[in-house]
Parts: sequence; C-alpha cells; structure tokens
Amino acid sequence: MKKISILLILLVVLFSGCTSSEPIQIKNDTEPIYDVSNYKIRDEVYSYIGNGIGWKLTLDTLYMTADGGITWEEINNEEFLKEGGSIRNLIFFDSNLGFIIVANEQTDGTKLYVTKDKGITFERVTFPMEECEHEVSDIEAYDYICTPFMDNDTIKLYIKKSASDAEITFVFQTKDWGETWTYKGTTYK
Repeated sequence: MKKISILLILLVVLFSGCTSSEPIQIKNDTEPIYDVSNYKIRDEVYSYIGNGIGWKLTLDTLYMTADGGITWEEINNEEFLKEGGSIRNLIFFDSNLGFIIVANEQTDGTKLYVTKDKGITFERVTFPMEECEHEVSDIEAYDYICTPFMDNDTIKLYIKKSASDAEITFVFQTKDWGETWTYKGTTYK
C-alpha cells in the first residue's frame, strides 16, 4: 500500500504542470515525515523542510508541525486564503520563508504570496512584468506563476500563460529571499 501511495503522489507531481524538483517521501500511518519538500493530497498541501518541521495548508487554514505531522498547530487563517479559489501549492525554504500559490478566480492564472515569519503573515508578490514586454505582445496574459524552487543560493520561478502552456515562459529570480524579483530571460518549460 505504501508503494502505491508513493507512486500515485509522484504521478500527480509529474503531471501537475509546475512542480518542485525536490525529492518526495511519503508518511506512513505510524512514522513521522522527514525531509519532504512539498506535495498535495486532496485539498491539503504539505511542505516540509526537514527534522520534522513542516506546514499543512487546507482550503482556508495554515498549520505547522514540529514533530513530523503527529500534531499540528494553527498558524494562519487569513481572509486571502479563503478568497482566491483553490490553493495550488505551498513551499517553505527554511523555518521562516515560504510561498503559497493561490488560483485566481477570474483567470487560469495564479497569485503568489510570501511569508517571512513561519506563515503568521503573508504579502502578495508582484513581478516587474514590464521588463518582459518586448518579448510578447500580450504580456497581461502571462499570469500563471509556477512553484518557486531553489537553485544554489537563488530562488527562481517561471511565469507562463497557463499550466499547460509550452510557449514562452518568463524566468524570475530573487537573491534577497523574495524582497525583489529580477527578470532573467525566457525559456520553453
């Protein structure tokens, strides 16, 4: 049963559009989870940074665990979690810095929020899309933000037209933990 669960989650991650490239391990019923990056089961999204520290995001509430998921403490139930449609993803890079991707109700796009205090507060992230205007004529259509990922000491992410879009994808990065984002070019992801 454990092998089937692992296979199903890996298939979901592989075919869900934008994902993290981190390894995934799954909790069984008796052992806590350790060294898990992020994954989604039904309407709950999980992100673990190691040593049993992790977060669980339900439809409208963020929880934190320090014991691998045995117990959970409510951290946040801000209104933006309830407004944005469905939660697309959640990822933490350390015990304070994390990102939540929320579906946009009006479009196929997403919104990105950052926390620097374990998830107690969040701010919406904006990007210098004007730097990309010379690449395409319909820049406003590019509003699908993929899950951020770590590349050495830099956090990067892709912005596309939609989850399945294989045309031009904009690459942005931050070296100051999400304070400022820089346009780094295009790719076809």
